[in-house]
Amino acid sequence: MQASGLAGGCARVLALALWVAAQSGCAGTPPAAGAPAEDAAAAPTPASPDELDQRIAELEQAIGRDRARLRELVSEHGDPQSGAPLHARPELREIARRLPGLQQEVGRLRRERAASGGAPAPGGP
Repeated sequence: MQASGLAGGCARVLALALWVAAQSGCAGTPPAAGAPAEDAAAAPTPASPDELDQRIAELEQAIGRDRARLRELVSEHGDPQSGAPLHARPELREIARRLPGLQQEVGRLRRERAASGGAPAPGGP
């Protein structure tokens, strides 16, 4: 599958999972604008271009893991043996809360990297 097709598929899975969580009232309160993201996005901003590239790569890996888990959760939901409804799964809520912050942090770091005058970070705009 081409990269654009994969990205589109991930976006659809993410949109579906977030919609299910929002419709069921399980998505929780979105993080405040400008609030530091948790987990992988909570590290301080590195200064050098190499440190920025490394941090961007770490965040992209965390985003990839979350997207893969969302695909698994959506797939498991079709299985009657899966137990709790998808919107009731705490893991879905955690990902729905965490993922937007990770994506925002990657965007911010990419802009910072571009402003530093160096080559764009891998996977950049």
